[in-house]
Amino acid sequence: MFKRIIPSVLLKNGNAVKGKQFNSWRQACDVISYTKTLSHKMADEICILNLDREISSSTISILKLISSNISCPLSYGGGIRDKNDIMILNKLSVDRFILGSLSYSIKNKKKLTEIIELVGSAALSSSVDLYEEEGIFYKLDHDLNDFVRLDIQDYITQQIEMGFSEVVITSINCDGLMKNIDKNFHSFLSRINYSNKIIVAGGVGSPKHIIEWLEIDSVVGIMIGSSLIYSRFTIDDYHKDGINKGINLRSLT
Repeated sequence: MFKRIIPSVLLKNGNAVKGKQFNSWRQACDVISYTKTLSHKMADEICILNLDREISSSTISILKLISSNISCPLSYGGGIRDKNDIMILNKLSVDRFILGSLSYSIKNKKKLTEIIELVGSAALSSSVDLYEEEGIFYKLDHDLNDFVRLDIQDYITQQIEMGFSEVVITSINCDGLMKNIDKNFHSFLSRINYSNKIIVAGGVGSPKHIIEWLEIDSVVGIMIGSSLIYSRFTIDDYHKDGINKGINLRSLT
């Protein structure tokens, strides 16, 4: 199995935006032309994360335009509440569905079961945004708009056992700073007893940053946002550097 480099695009009010530590959102690029360019440059996958957390008519229009202009797999997260939302997204050629709030509790098991029966576990990821303070991790609960302390290793295990094929973990502390992902992630990622299950995000700024994470057995991919928009580095730079360091990435040449 190849490990993946996944460009991410954040949507807010129909615009592609970037911020720092989940704040100070500003318009970043034209989402249609940018995703078309990413696909042309042979991205493994493109991830659209909708900060409005609503699958509105505007969201549907944007996803239609994106999917009609790219040839790589498309993943989407934001506002997915039930199987009806999955059916809408499936018609828009979304390949992978990233669930946030719906994945928080075992109480949603019935809805998750219906979704799994519809598209299969392989197409489902869960997402958790982490804030770290003095070695303690807190999950940002987007429904409560508050932080909840958790044992992240147990939480990831629970997510996988609930039926998610992958878990996307984003560092709030390092988001948008391009100084690398939170080093404290090493402590739990190295102890997860599942291979190729975790996507890590939040802070990647250069190709040298990805190596230490992709070397971890539980990590299957890296999600990159700001670096591909604001720095000189390209998708090809990340792939070449990883391959040169012995990481099992797909060659783009």
